[in-house]
Amino acid sequence: MIRNILKVALRNLLKHKGFSAINVAGLALGLAAGSFVLIFIRNETSYDRFHENADRIYRVAQDIHIDNRVDSAVPTPPILAAALAEEFPSIEATARVAHVGGIVSYEDQRFVSSNVYAVDADFFKVFSFRLMNGDPKTAVAEPNRIIVTRSAARKVFGDKDPLGRVLTIRGDAFTVTGIAEDCPRNSHFHFEFLTSIPTYPRSRATGWFEGFCATYVVLKKGASPETLEAKLPEFVLNHHYGGKKGGGLFKDWIYFLQPLTAIHLHSHLLIGEFEANSSAAYVTIFLVIAVFVLLVAAVNFVNLSTARSAVRGREVGIRKVCGSDRARLVRQFLGEAALMTAAAFAIALALITALLPAFRNLTGKAIGLGDLATLPVVLSIILLAAFVGIGAGIYPALVLSSFRPAAVLRGTFAAGTGFRSSALRKGLIVLQFAVSVFLLVGTAVVYEQTDFFQSKRLGFDREHVIVVKQAGLLGTNVRAFKAKLLQHPDIQTVSLSSNLPGEAASAVSLRVLRPEGSREGIVMAMLSCDEDFREALKLEMVSGRFFSPDHPSDGEAIVINETAARDFGWDRPLGKTFKYQKNDVRVIGVVRDFHVYSLHAKIPRMGFLYAGGARERDGDYFAIRGRPADVRRILAYVRTAWDSFSPPLALDYSFLDEDYAKLYAAETRTMKVLGVFSGLAIAISCLGLFGLVSFMTERRRKEIGIRKVLGARVEAIVVLLGKDFLRWVLLANLVAWPAAFFVTHRWLQNFAYRIEIGAWPFILSAGAVLLIAAATLAYQTIVAALSNPADSLRRE
Repeated sequence: MIRNILKVALRNLLKHKGFSAINVAGLALGLAAGSFVLIFIRNETSYDRFHENADRIYRVAQDIHIDNRVDSAVPTPPILAAALAEEFPSIEATARVAHVGGIVSYEDQRFVSSNVYAVDADFFKVFSFRLMNGDPKTAVAEPNRIIVTRSAARKVFGDKDPLGRVLTIRGDAFTVTGIAEDCPRNSHFHFEFLTSIPTYPRSRATGWFEGFCATYVVLKKGASPETLEAKLPEFVLNHHYGGKKGGGLFKDWIYFLQPLTAIHLHSHLLIGEFEANSSAAYVTIFLVIAVFVLLVAAVNFVNLSTARSAVRGREVGIRKVCGSDRARLVRQFLGEAALMTAAAFAIALALITALLPAFRNLTGKAIGLGDLATLPVVLSIILLAAFVGIGAGIYPALVLSSFRPAAVLRGTFAAGTGFRSSALRKGLIVLQFAVSVFLLVGTAVVYEQTDFFQSKRLGFDREHVIVVKQAGLLGTNVRAFKAKLLQHPDIQTVSLSSNLPGEAASAVSLRVLRPEGSREGIVMAMLSCDEDFREALKLEMVSGRFFSPDHPSDGEAIVINETAARDFGWDRPLGKTFKYQKNDVRVIGVVRDFHVYSLHAKIPRMGFLYAGGARERDGDYFAIRGRPADVRRILAYVRTAWDSFSPPLALDYSFLDEDYAKLYAAETRTMKVLGVFSGLAIAISCLGLFGLVSFMTERRRKEIGIRKVLGARVEAIVVLLGKDFLRWVLLANLVAWPAAFFVTHRWLQNFAYRIEIGAWPFILSAGAVLLIAAATLAYQTIVAALSNPADSLRRE
């Protein structure tokens, strides 16, 4: 029976090659898109699940209420872990982790590593990172001990045995006591070097308002995180405020627990995240888009199958007369659907393999063939194919098997032409193109917002600026390096600063100052820079002046931005003073507001201190403004100058405009994903429309011939055949617009600075879909209208 079903199914598919190809192609595209998204989602949701106690590990984070604002932060007081373990019996283990980074030295080698962490002896009680050599209980228990990963050991020591050798990081000597496996890719932080936390004096600080390290806890089996979290406010009251909350800078300090497995997708704390996390919102967007594309592919299948029901009517009638029951017919038609799904699945696998590099570029995820070959992924793709195939095939199978043999064979029943079948097909066309329009509008709005990011006046000029990092490595040669650079004819200005725009949320440091006339401190974003910073970024002065080496008193001066002056209510800020680190600093100028952060956040109140003289070492970035010239020539000169002054470390550079653009990587990626999947949805919809029009014109060939004999013109026939379809495509736009407006409006609320949604995304999307649908209709309708009526009437 199975062989018979497959044989008949294959015959039917080969008999109608065009329809079969369209159905298979649509399903293959839908399955490939769905499979890619399954792989992406599995990767995103797998973070930190490799730890043995992943479901019981939590990170203690905090909301710090300062000066009418709330800062969320990862770094907690060093004494927090021990206090929690002592007071709450539900805690099984704790671990402290601090991100320290630094210059790693061994013999004559020196290099910068951002993957240096400080951990305590209980690190391996909490996390399941594997040690190849060394004792996890004692490897970092004492000061000046270090664990290196296998790849870091190979990079530093080559083929030598690392154990017992001495590394220097940030001036501290560390003895290698262990070798660890490399961190899995799906970890929310990645280390190359684990140093012992007792080495650092800050780890021994006893103040409750000191932030140094992340604190992780493992709860005992059966313990409730909600119960523990409910007790933390009283813990804060007793320890931070001595039992009585009063005035002062820190209005409130709220601890909360973050599940380890939720950090990658759900944690977006302002201060101290170890690495940039992803977002659950974008995972949801990927999932919704994939569902939409699969829905369009399934609708395509149903639409074409039900439209072809008239052709299969006599076959069903003869089968029923010969004794076939409905269940057997359903199996027959489901067999055909399964065969088409199998073919689509094979093509989808080929597409996945071929398009994997493009998918990596699109998502920014390092997913390889090895990630696809795992049993869960393969089973998921097979189940997806089976679900889509059976789900799309079940309705046509039920429709076709329901025909009454007497009516079909007598010729009084025209399958697929009744009101219900016609209404279903029209409804499915509306659904298909509504999804396409929804995705197109979303793409247009995301594109417009992204373009707004790129084109909005930021208050500074980011073009033609080379950023040199790790300037502190030059030590006392900072001025000499700067003078050397200025000798190049294409370099206009060089500035030294503690940071620059484009460095994400940590672009500036937050410091507490007390303005003149106030008893309480306020928080300001502070940046140290030299006298050329304003010229390097083309900042505009509102009043006063910027720093100058001709004014020795500028070491005790400050420049503020418009927002700071406005917040303090100062109409004439020049000459006003702040109390900063026990010293008085005087306002000498006000700079026009500029966006030091991305447009997700509002411009903060900012202060600038002079990084000149004794403060030269406060600078860690050079901003090099060049003339519009050959950038390779300028870079070659900068590299030569760096090599002549710096230790043996490679030049670490970037471009300011590219650094700032990286702040919108998620939006750019979303725009690309929406664009690709919108194109897929439209392509699949047009495949179905093409097949449907082909079938309908074939069925109306006699009508077309008679109309031509009676004098109908070609353009009138084309309009007759196409107007109904275009009417339903237009209706799809009207259905999709409200949903698209609601979703995109909600998405734009995530930005402090955003566009207003205008009419053009909707008009452009409608025009694009109508144009593509009309082009799809045109070929078949024009061919039918131009055909010789004698041929069609003779065939009938």
